[in-house]
Amino acid sequence: MKDPNTPPDPLAPQDARDPEAVTSGAPTAAGADPVVDQAAEDAAASVAPTSNVATDSSVAAGAADAQTVMTLEGSLQPSETGFSETDAGNAAVETSDLAAEAESFAASGAASTPGVPVPIPPTLRAVNSATAIWRDWIAPLVIILALVLSFRSALADWNDVPTGSMLPTIIEGDRIYVNKLAYSLRFPLSTVHLVSWDGPERGDIIVFLSPEDRKRLVKRVVGVPGDVIELQDNRLILNGEPVTYDHLDETIYHTETVERLERLNVLLWQEDLGDRNHAVALQPFPRASVLSDTFGPVEVPENEYFVMGDNRDVSRDSRFFGTVDRSLILGEATAVMFSNPPADPFYSMRGDRWFVSLD
Repeated sequence: MKDPNTPPDPLAPQDARDPEAVTSGAPTAAGADPVVDQAAEDAAASVAPTSNVATDSSVAAGAADAQTVMTLEGSLQPSETGFSETDAGNAAVETSDLAAEAESFAASGAASTPGVPVPIPPTLRAVNSATAIWRDWIAPLVIILALVLSFRSALADWNDVPTGSMLPTIIEGDRIYVNKLAYSLRFPLSTVHLVSWDGPERGDIIVFLSPEDRKRLVKRVVGVPGDVIELQDNRLILNGEPVTYDHLDETIYHTETVERLERLNVLLWQEDLGDRNHAVALQPFPRASVLSDTFGPVEVPENEYFVMGDNRDVSRDSRFFGTVDRSLILGEATAVMFSNPPADPFYSMRGDRWFVSLD
């Protein structure tokens, strides 16, 4: 018989749920046929075991179904959380790919998550360092240097005079100021004249490139285009007329220079070029004839100039290398900025040669 403590199966028939009711049946009437009662009991007995078997089978089936559900739930849980073996392998591959992509992203110098520094490869670091040096130091210096060179080449400049060919006007060690805009505007660092205006006049002191070797020289213009220049016994003849020479007040010139010239038996004279007078250093008249004492006559070609040094006896000028084309003229020397003896240190300045105007 079924354990009375076992709860009834809700799926079982009503008589199976209460076998005792079937066995006991309804109260029989007095005098009922005992054979019929026995047959009813036999029928109830045959039904009860069947009902028990059905109940046990139902319980077993329910248990099996529960086990199946648990198995299915167990098999679904890993998939739902993404941790099955297949999914775990795919996740590992994806993680590896992401790591490689992140490493490549960091190596490329791209922006990273805020607050997390991006590692920079040594090669990229070197390139960035070189770029910073160029941007912060070299480029500004190059620009400044280009501006200074352009300014000195096209607008204004100063030149050192190492020789005495222009004594007594310019002495050795003078730093002269050169006005590059006096006659034209040139393209920087070239001899190309972009715009030209009035050319040099007689008596101007010019800085130019020598027609011989392109060395930078400083001389005085004594002949302009169309002039006829001649030299006789060291006296200049301009357009057929000898120029006038007068003794010069030596006190207005550098004392050291005057004393040195006197020791060389050289006298200072004032040469009159018509519109402008200037000092020259000449040997006393008459003097022994030398090649530079007699020259010409020559006519100055168009767009060219005849130049000579004020210290006539030691100057290499147009008497030797010919006239100077205007394209070779760099500017006009107008003043001495400062001066120091060539053999002395740079800081040993001549006190009377600061910002001296050149005549």
